[in-house]
Amino acid sequence: MKAGAEAMLLEENGTTESLVCPRCEYDLRGAVGSWSDSCPIAGICAECGLSFWWGEIFDPGRTAPTWCIEFAGGERRAGPGRLVRAAASTALRSLIFWQFWGRLRMSHSVVGPRLLLYITLLALPLVLVYILWQGSLALHARGLVERDIGLYRQMTQQEMARLQSTLARAGSASPEWAARLENDAELRARQNEQLRNLRDRIARQQATLATPATIDLSPAFAIIEAVIFPFAEHSWGSIRDIPRRNVARLHPYPAPAQLYAAAASDGGIFIGNTGGLLPRSGEAVGVMNFVRWSILWQGFAWGLFLLLPVMMLLLPISRRRAKVRWRHVVRVLAYSAIIPVAILVIAGIMGSISMALQDERGEDLRAMALELEHFGPWVLLAAWWGCAIGMYLRIPRGWLIAPMLTVLALLIMLGVIGLLDRDFLIMISDDLV
Repeated sequence: MKAGAEAMLLEENGTTESLVCPRCEYDLRGAVGSWSDSCPIAGICAECGLSFWWGEIFDPGRTAPTWCIEFAGGERRAGPGRLVRAAASTALRSLIFWQFWGRLRMSHSVVGPRLLLYITLLALPLVLVYILWQGSLALHARGLVERDIGLYRQMTQQEMARLQSTLARAGSASPEWAARLENDAELRARQNEQLRNLRDRIARQQATLATPATIDLSPAFAIIEAVIFPFAEHSWGSIRDIPRRNVARLHPYPAPAQLYAAAASDGGIFIGNTGGLLPRSGEAVGVMNFVRWSILWQGFAWGLFLLLPVMMLLLPISRRRAKVRWRHVVRVLAYSAIIPVAILVIAGIMGSISMALQDERGEDLRAMALELEHFGPWVLLAAWWGCAIGMYLRIPRGWLIAPMLTVLALLIMLGVIGLLDRDFLIMISDDLV
């Protein structure tokens, strides 16, 4: 019967050399050779104790999920379109990670090139969020410039009204003042000079209102330069106004590298001839705080993403007993990239919308985005690895191991930050509390 069983396997699979334990790669041909009357449905590895279905051992491809990017197209070579669709399907299904790891098993061969492709394709949403964020920032800065131009126009109208009122009062002098001017030539000359100055100032104000300041950079090009050249010190555009004697004067338009400072200044980029910055408002400070803390917590999220598989080194006994191969840990790492990517995409969209609102709703939306970035990575990655360790790697008490590893990773990152910058660590701890 032993020879018959091996002959059957040779006929179906072409070889019996691939009959190994999915987790520890222990040779299972001895167990197959011991069958005498029938083929059992389930088996247990004598080396690591993993329970499995023999059907997965004989033909792993039969149960491989074709929606997963590693197995898209089956035995055939998948085209680019099929791979992109499979990557999207994998990303969406992996968000329901308890079902994802219940479907993907260690008996399914790890396809390294496909995992690398998956991580590469996950960068596309990050690029789209970067374009959305830089575009929103460019439009926000342009809106501040346009508001400053409108403010300067309003200030000019108020000043001209004041000058016209002064001129009108000078033209309706009292009889006593008129008699005094008639008898005092020097006083009359001084008043005539003042009246000429008033009329000149009114004429200049009228010229300014007749030819308002303009931005010679379209919104589309403002977005393009902010996206393509984010660190450029000079902008393609400028702000043109006619301050005096009908001579055009150019003011620098905020360069891409100055967009965050422009948002923080809350305007004042162009205030007629004066320039300078207006005092920061709560809205501007909120935008800058959001940007600073968003970058900080995204760094923590990606640090946790990279540290969690390294934390598996702290489980030598469990790993030796389970005999988990590192390629399976790499698979879990690759698919877990969806967690920080999804958080960054959602927070980036919320931040962009908040900049467009510019009111209390924008502040509330930024606060929600920061809360998501604060706690989302820790909770979701801990849950992700808990399901992966328990359901995929089949290590007991994965639901307890993953949170412990997450806390250790957090302590390690805080320790490194404390060594580099203690004040920064205190600021982070205060924000967490």
